[in-house]
Amino acid sequence: MARVCLEPSSLHSIHVCYYLAFERSAFSLNEMSNKQRNPIDALSRATAFVVGAGLIVHLFKDVEFEKVFGLIGEIGFPVVLALLPYLAIGIFDSLAWKITIESVSQKAPYWRLLYVRLCTEAMLMSLPGGAAISEAAKPYLLKRNVGLPMPEGIAIVAVKKGLLGVAHGLYLSLSAWLGFGALKLVSEDVIGFRGLEWLAWLAAMMMFALFGGGTLLFLYGGISQRVHQLLMFIPVERLRNWLLEKEKHFLETDSHFARFHRIKRRKIALAIFTFFVGWLFETVDTFLILTLLGAKLPFGALMSMETTMSLIRAMLFILPAGLGVQDYGYVLFLKSFGVPDAESVGVAFVLIKRSKELIWILVGYALLALGGVKASELAEQESPTI
Repeated sequence: MARVCLEPSSLHSIHVCYYLAFERSAFSLNEMSNKQRNPIDALSRATAFVVGAGLIVHLFKDVEFEKVFGLIGEIGFPVVLALLPYLAIGIFDSLAWKITIESVSQKAPYWRLLYVRLCTEAMLMSLPGGAAISEAAKPYLLKRNVGLPMPEGIAIVAVKKGLLGVAHGLYLSLSAWLGFGALKLVSEDVIGFRGLEWLAWLAAMMMFALFGGGTLLFLYGGISQRVHQLLMFIPVERLRNWLLEKEKHFLETDSHFARFHRIKRRKIALAIFTFFVGWLFETVDTFLILTLLGAKLPFGALMSMETTMSLIRAMLFILPAGLGVQDYGYVLFLKSFGVPDAESVGVAFVLIKRSKELIWILVGYALLALGGVKASELAEQESPTI
């Protein structure tokens, strides 16, 4: 039995890692229906929410809301333009997804991919641990709306995540380069010590190492069998038994991973570039809102601020959209950049940004309802049939 497990296809170990993540994500979905939580998870989430709520209270306690709403009121109808960058991100993200899927599998209707993207992003932004929940929902929604079998959907989502990570690394690198001076200037104000500009470069390199290396394994395999053999040496009987129990599912999904060996490099490059353009619209979003509020800042400085906030959101995934921490961070950055009346401008910026996110969250859940998707269906994905 053990010998069989030590001779998987060349991408078996990658699937082990992603399947572990998928199982944990699916468990998060199940929590939505039965509300049973691990005490440690519950404590960590409660702590995160207390910190987030505390920062929001601290941010708003001395705010002159008359001035804040005055700034927003002066914008008038053009404030609706703040909705567009998020849509642009979804458009490019879905296009890159379409390129990836059609390079190795069937035709994928673009509008259905955009539908899946808007629905899962609504979960990501609104639910505690939303990143895990939205990842678990993607293969199911791909099966339901595009017709991809679950094993193939899991493979597609895994590779898409890798390519998106590589694009994020490019975005962080460009940000670290263009915003080097700005980060150096505000480092002590933002993090309390010097070196934020070098931390930005470090984050970019780590992103490349993590997602670049993982993507190469997904696409070309090679050393993954050795990785799996090392996993089998871990002296944890439950893990070894789990690996043996899921052998059939791993091997089935491996056949779908193997298709990526044939994907053309120009298609990979095109998908990464399209994801990269989507990442750029994160900064366009911030630039547009601050411009509407009359705050003129260099694009590179805003890019450095936005990438720092995106990393904070990723690290604090328990909080929906980094609630509280991200808002306080934006105001802190604007103060450090020397924006006049930074507190009022910052709070107005946060209110517009959060209102925009709320609108798109409602759109995402409305699309789920119109598509006939129920929370109970998503919760059933705890035991994916792969």
